[in-house]
Amino acid sequence: MISINEELPEVFSFRSAVFGHGWVDLQPFRYDPVKNLLNYSCQLSAGLETNLTIGYEPDHTLSVMYTQGSADEIRTIVRRVFRLKEDFSGLYHLTDKSKRLNWIKEKSAGRMLCCGSLWEDLVKMICTTNCNWAMTKIMVTNLIGQLSGNGVFPSPEMVAGCTETFLREKVRLGYRAPYVLNLARDITEGKADLTAIENWSGDDISLYKHLLSIKGIGPYAAGSLMKLIGRYRHPAPDSWSRKKFMQIYNLNEPPTDNDIEKKYNKYGKWAGLIFWLEVTREWYFIAPVTE
Repeated sequence: MISINEELPEVFSFRSAVFGHGWVDLQPFRYDPVKNLLNYSCQLSAGLETNLTIGYEPDHTLSVMYTQGSADEIRTIVRRVFRLKEDFSGLYHLTDKSKRLNWIKEKSAGRMLCCGSLWEDLVKMICTTNCNWAMTKIMVTNLIGQLSGNGVFPSPEMVAGCTETFLREKVRLGYRAPYVLNLARDITEGKADLTAIENWSGDDISLYKHLLSIKGIGPYAAGSLMKLIGRYRHPAPDSWSRKKFMQIYNLNEPPTDNDIEKKYNKYGKWAGLIFWLEVTREWYFIAPVTE
């Protein structure tokens, strides 16, 4: 195993970052609650694969153990997974004087765990649509087990070589099969540029519309994906988060997307993230792990 340490922003919580999003519950992420370590297997350039074991150190760094690959590429992946290059000072400025929201800075919340690549984020997000979490886990587990067989998320090339029938029946993607297959083929054929999406130079509206143009990506998925690339304006509620919103504000009827947007518009570019943090607040107060 090779070891490196990655410097962290001043305001950072390993636990808050790991549990800031549901991805920690999906393979190839594996969290060890006893050792407080995050394990993640992923593909590198030139067809290599590596296993990462990431932990928080007392000197306020991340320790990263990995099996192979260049240190620079490993650092790039770790920085993406934990959104380490993002500045959340604006979020904390908005929330640290609010009695209802001051816990956000206290818990160093706001970082949403991401995959090592936008491709993996995209496919997993498609797998969250119109189904419960248990089904999402089955689809992601099947993708890995049926296609890569070695614990890493399959590459676009692996998926592009499949048939729609295989993805429907063996992976159990259902109606999502053609969307995932078309996306994989567009990437391998150079028709879809994920790097351009990740480094989007336009405004939030244009990015949102571009994501909606990808077949299989609706308003919820588009807004959620934007959060994973550092654009936090859209609340993007789904049935689960809408129900949590009802509980928080003691509503008798489900709110519309417009109702939720109006509630958080005053937070500007942080509106969607603050919505997400409010509906997931309890995640940050469950048996904290000592860091």
